[in-house]
Amino acid sequence: MRACKGLLLLLLLSPFLSSTPLYKRVVPLSPALTEMVAALGEGGRIVGVPTFTQFPEEVKRLPRIGVFQNVNTEVLLSLHPDLILAYREDVKARNICSRYKLECRFFAHKTLQDIQETIGGIGALLGRTKEAKGLNDRIRRGLGEVKKSVPRRLRVLVVVDREIGSFQNLYILGRGDFLSELLDLAGGENVYTGGLTYARVSQEIFYTSKPERIIELAPSLSERGLTPERLMQDWERFQGGVYRGRVSVVTDPLAVIPGPRVVETARLLRRLLRSLKP
Repeated sequence: MRACKGLLLLLLLSPFLSSTPLYKRVVPLSPALTEMVAALGEGGRIVGVPTFTQFPEEVKRLPRIGVFQNVNTEVLLSLHPDLILAYREDVKARNICSRYKLECRFFAHKTLQDIQETIGGIGALLGRTKEAKGLNDRIRRGLGEVKKSVPRRLRVLVVVDREIGSFQNLYILGRGDFLSELLDLAGGENVYTGGLTYARVSQEIFYTSKPERIIELAPSLSERGLTPERLMQDWERFQGGVYRGRVSVVTDPLAVIPGPRVVETARLLRRLLRSLKP
């Protein structure tokens, strides 16, 4: 009887004990999710990536399946995925998965805790629980080191979008997501005190908040045929150049990707805050 129970238990557990991967054709629907799979050592399972994915090198030649909320269904289905990774708010992904009976898992990405929980979740799916824990431990240690190395806090305004040639339709980084958390760790005190994650504001914000540093995030600048120098020209003219030497334009997509390289983003922010003049 005991032997029969042992055999039954072995049969029940056999799918989980098998060395054969449960998922062999994975399609992440964001650059961050793509980076997470690769960082866990499973980049070889990825068969398609979002249009603007640039990292890591090993996925650059894979088929492109569109962008967030605008996935090309025909291309996606042609890849015959057995697992799709997406964000919870991706309505189109939910509809595709439901309609075509595809295996999909949805994750959060707003905060640093979300990012680490997503890494853990993907690790569990791909049989990389140990690697996920190791990656999360490294992230925690790295962010702790960044925080310890900050000599003093600086008042910072982070521009995330505006009209080129003017400061109309101005959007800035608010509070409550991973970027605002990284800014805080890097020694920046966000001048925005409201409750929005990203806020549309008027130019009056510059007069009322008096930022010591300004960081403009422009990861898609080259796709618009523009250069950082073009954006800096606007700042040189703005308010008679009062912010000359205190503005930095960031074009590296790394800065806005909620993925496993958040420690690099924190270090980048810290460097920017310290390199600009007082």
